[in-house]
Amino acid sequence: METDVYQAVADKLGLPPSDYLHHILRSLVSPEEAKLILELPGTSGEVRERLSMTEEEVNQILEGLIKKGIIIPRVREGVTRYSTVRGVLQFHDTCGVYPFAPQEYYELWREWREKEGTKLCQEWEKLPHPPMRVFPYRKAIKDETEVLPIEDLTAIVNSSREIAVVNCVCRFLYRRCQKPLEVCMVFDRAAEYALERGLGRRLSTEEAIELIDRCAEEGLVPSNMNERRILAMCFCCNDCCIFLSPQVKDGYRLLSQSRYEAVVDMESCTFCGSCEEICPFGAIEMKEKPNPEVIMDSEKCFGCGVCAMNCPTDAIQIELVRGAEHIPEVGFTY
Repeated sequence: METDVYQAVADKLGLPPSDYLHHILRSLVSPEEAKLILELPGTSGEVRERLSMTEEEVNQILEGLIKKGIIIPRVREGVTRYSTVRGVLQFHDTCGVYPFAPQEYYELWREWREKEGTKLCQEWEKLPHPPMRVFPYRKAIKDETEVLPIEDLTAIVNSSREIAVVNCVCRFLYRRCQKPLEVCMVFDRAAEYALERGLGRRLSTEEAIELIDRCAEEGLVPSNMNERRILAMCFCCNDCCIFLSPQVKDGYRLLSQSRYEAVVDMESCTFCGSCEEICPFGAIEMKEKPNPEVIMDSEKCFGCGVCAMNCPTDAIQIELVRGAEHIPEVGFTY
């Protein structure tokens, strides 16, 4: 009977058949919580009536499920309704950073990534366009007048009424590198949700801009959903990221390039090799013979500007090579 409840919850969350995801779910959610999840969406009062529970009992379970990331509260016209996360990626992103689960929970996530990650990448490759998009570091852009507000990290931060920083779920779970954890930013209602869960730290606009600069120094790639609506900003590494790592190491097409591409001013270049070393995509090659030359692979360059941000002589900038239509209006549902 208990197994049937968890299968019903997995179906409700839109989780695909998996040797690991259902075990992850059971490790995170109690049978009592699972039964309540099946009554959503709804208000606490509606759930209370359906399950014949007290207000205190329902509210206590709802609060626990919010902290775990399974359900999301939304307030409209003063009424709070609760709904579940949907799809494996949202389940991964919201529940993966829950810090109070048993150790088995995190081990299951790592096994899922190792054993079933390829299948997920293959499914994402079938989408009309890559699910994620690289954003450019503004300070690396040659002509800032060309920058659209929907790709401008500074403009995104300045236009947000609430900003919070949270742990990168990929580095938190998979621990394949020593890059900083607390770097991913969420905005507005996503920030409010993170703060309500107690897993986010509120940032001022100035602190957010400083964080962006630190991420550039670390060689992290700004990226998020490949659409015009922006609720979050990840700063990804090619060791841990569920998208960037298989793209760089296994050739999957999971991220779309920004509208920019790096260019090198050879007169300013000292041939130090810092750009080649830090490029997350392996797009830069230093050639010494017959003459010193920096080779930029336009297919591999994703226009993040990490190389430009870390060039000691400012010999690299990124310039516009794609039109506004490159950014889709709406991305895939996750």
